Amino acid sequence: MKLIEILPDKSYRLVCFGIIAGACLAFLGYVLLDWVVILGEKIPQADLVDDYFWGTLWALILGATILIWPVSWADKNDLVIVWFVKALTALSVVLLYEYAYDIDSTGYYFAPMTDDFIYHGFSLKLTDRAYSVTRGSWNIASLSVYQNLILSGSYHALKISYCMAGVVGGYLYFCASKVLLGYRDRRLFYIFVFFPSIFFWSSLPGKEAVTLAFTGLYSYGVISWYKFRKPKYLLMILAGGICAMYLRVWSGLILFIPILVFIPKMGRSAFSKLIVFSIIGSLIWLTADQFTRTFKINSIQDVFTKSQFHGKKARGGSALEVKNVEYTGVSTLIVETVKNFPKVLFRPFPGEVPSLTGLLAGLEGILLVMVFFRAVHKTRLEELKDPLVLWAIGVVVIWASIYALSASNLGTIVRWRVQILPIFLGLLLYLGRSRQGVTKVSSPDFPVTAGQNSGL
Repeated sequence: MKLIEILPDKSYRLVCFGIIAGACLAFLGYVLLDWVVILGEKIPQADLVDDYFWGTLWALILGATILIWPVSWADKNDLVIVWFVKALTALSVVLLYEYAYDIDSTGYYFAPMTDDFIYHGFSLKLTDRAYSVTRGSWNIASLSVYQNLILSGSYHALKISYCMAGVVGGYLYFCASKVLLGYRDRRLFYIFVFFPSIFFWSSLPGKEAVTLAFTGLYSYGVISWYKFRKPKYLLMILAGGICAMYLRVWSGLILFIPILVFIPKMGRSAFSKLIVFSIIGSLIWLTADQFTRTFKINSIQDVFTKSQFHGKKARGGSALEVKNVEYTGVSTLIVETVKNFPKVLFRPFPGEVPSLTGLLAGLEGILLVMVFFRAVHKTRLEELKDPLVLWAIGVVVIWASIYALSASNLGTIVRWRVQILPIFLGLLLYLGRSRQGVTKVSSPDFPVTAGQNSGL
């Protein structure tokens, strides 16, 4: 019998595991102190040892809060394990990446500390003209202001906060899977958290971790709203989607357009359909208007010009050689967009990006291709009529259409793909699943019902 099973109460088990995990993190910090200083030479921090101490302490505090989360004890067990691995990786392995590359993460940390930084709230505008940066990046930097007020400007503590955002995002996707399937498959939680690019890019300060949390809330809201039709889930959709727009304003197109597939299935109430259509339609119009204004897109010719321009902006070791394409009409644009879908959905492949992280991304690309073809083989045509399947396909296709002609760097593609990767991966796993009968877990927690046992 395992020691953890001898303990009298589930809470005691988690407390004991937390104490052990805390001791491991403290020991790790003691052992790595010299390396923390060496590997942190690119972090704009005078006292890296003190910075690392605050990061480790913050990891322990955030981990301890899991005990009071309003979720089941089964989920808490998995959350504690996931958090331990996530925090351990962020405070050790990620140091090597921070040492080897000049990354945006340190910029998000350092920007609010500069003398010329003026905090002026959050905005949906794409570009801050005064500072020549995208507004999404400025919004992320603004989040550091609140973090620094709490934890004395520690970079590693900031990184740990983003790690927790990534864990929350993965957990929300897991909750969505429980509502969809009607039972708890803990393997999905580990997939949504530990899938390589999701795990890595949500372990650094940046848009990816926060986007995961927002799109996770959005996805949980979508599936729950479709299943149970309760207004609170529509509010989750709006909250997750609108917050995601503050990071990348075109997320409104990606997340809200596919919602339209549910309106015909909303029942007989024409008034309810009109209300939902008006809300979603307004958000789509707002996004499209902001997007076209900022990029100065006033005609289809502007779309051609912008596509050619962004395709030639490739730079860096993982930049792609982009052929010069002459757009003669909408048909050419559509053909080129579809031709580039594999690039943004599956690449890079092994050998295309000459680095260890590039190799891992390449192996992930191969895995995605394998899962994709399994899904194609297993999918039945009638399943493609399922509104939830159509919604997920819509999210992936719209995202791919936006990035297909503008993405010209394989390393950047991997990072951008995190925005919809859990939805894409979940779609492939769902369509590629075994169609044999599933035995539901024999527990009072199952099957999942609205607002109960789904984790929220």
